[in-house]
Amino acid sequence: MIDRNTYINLKHEIKYMARPDVLKLCDDMMLDKEERTLLINFYDNKMIIGTCIELNFGTTTYNKKIKTLFTKIYNYKNT
Repeated sequence: MIDRNTYINLKHEIKYMARPDVLKLCDDMMLDKEERTLLINFYDNKMIIGTCIELNFGTTTYNKKIKTLFTKIYNYKNT
């Protein structure tokens, strides 16, 4: 897992990307449907509970999966 500051910086970086760049990142990383939905919903500023209902899991699982996804993105960008 990445540290807190790196996580926050990566969140800001993704929020300020253009939508086509986010979609390209999803394609380049070959994210599965769940990870892609998580990233797009995060980018679109959708509420966490709405994403949890859509993907059928709880908020604790959401937090774990989003942190894992951001770690994956960080590793992809730095290799």
